[in-house]
Amino acid sequence: MNTKRVSLILIVLFSCFQQLLAESKDSVLFKVNYFTSSTLFAKNTFWTEEMILEVGEKKTSFYSKWRKMRKERMDSLKSIGITDSWEIVGKTSNLPRNYFNYEIYENIPEKGLRTVYCKHFNTIYYEEESEAPEWSILEKDSVILDYNCKMAKGTFRGHTWTVWFSEEIPLASGPWKLKGLPGLILSAYDDNGLCSFEAIELSNGNGESLYTRTDKVIKGTRKLEAELRDLMYSDNDAYMKRMGFPGGARVVGKDGRMEKISPQKPVMMED
Repeated sequence: MNTKRVSLILIVLFSCFQQLLAESKDSVLFKVNYFTSSTLFAKNTFWTEEMILEVGEKKTSFYSKWRKMRKERMDSLKSIGITDSWEIVGKTSNLPRNYFNYEIYENIPEKGLRTVYCKHFNTIYYEEESEAPEWSILEKDSVILDYNCKMAKGTFRGHTWTVWFSEEIPLASGPWKLKGLPGLILSAYDDNGLCSFEAIELSNGNGESLYTRTDKVIKGTRKLEAELRDLMYSDNDAYMKRMGFPGGARVVGKDGRMEKISPQKPVMMED
């Protein structure tokens, strides 16, 4: 077992002990960077992105590294007096764009609840019970980032997920809404081939605070979010009006004419 690997395991075990001594504090104990591949539509373009899972003493955060970078740049520009939206766009155009539409916060606002932020023209969020998939651990093993892993399959709201988790990192967490195994999930993919997560980096938290969103957004429900996503790709005018833009929306082609948006059924990772 290499020194780096031993160090990470000791950090996790020590951090779990610290949790018993610091109930009022919530800082990052462990951090995982995932390479994420997902698609908006079946048999369509796949987008790649880097997501981060932060495991705290009582809560977890799963968010886009790229979205956070963009937000920090925009906040920095505004802090020095740059408020023109086009100038801000220009000064952030060299940053990678995020395409994964969800951020997941476990045990927020309280233990047993999950808060989900959903990317729309006006971002919405909803709260739900913090359910976990129903897992079956299989007699298969692998090695990911030098950690011994076991395979598990789980069903969750109409989808089947295959994951690899490591009991050498005793955290019952993972990407997206995947959790509840006796070790950290380092790899996961939807059996329909719609989405995958692959751990590319592991680190300790170095004492920083757990990342959470503070911007004001619209409170909704999971059902509403699904309805909006359906509407977005079936009737863009109706979607934009629902988002508070009375004139709806049109897409202008290179010839200056309005293009017709072909309705498509969006992919969702839960039904």
